[in-house]
Amino acid sequence: MKKTLIVSILTIVAVMGLTTVGIVAFFSDTDIPATNHFTGGIVNITANETLIPGPYEIKDWTPGKSVDENFAIKNNGTVPIFLRASFIGSWSPLTSVTGKHVNTATVTANYEGKTVTDSDKVYYYVTTP
Repeated sequence: MKKTLIVSILTIVAVMGLTTVGIVAFFSDTDIPATNHFTGGIVNITANETLIPGPYEIKDWTPGKSVDENFAIKNNGTVPIFLRASFIGSWSPLTSVTGKHVNTATVTANYEGKTVTDSDKVYYYVTTP
């Protein structure tokens, strides 16, 4: 009986202690708001495009034939930027060859002395009359 009484008293004391600690923690907690910093500046982007050969010199652009297009993109502003570019090509007429075709677009960029390259393939099927 004594042992059960001692265990019960210790359990009650432990629960009261944990409850007290939880209440003190709840009422003494403080919230520190996040501090955001914004830098004002100018974003001034220039882009020059050069198609090699020129857009009117391409005759019968068939699958697998390479065409180079150079883009010079420069930020003349005072703040750094994140730039995402997208290239969309179109063929008219697409090709006179019926069947499955694949074209690969490769992009190479130079930034602060580092060269980055990426490529993507486009698969398509052509049906000609």
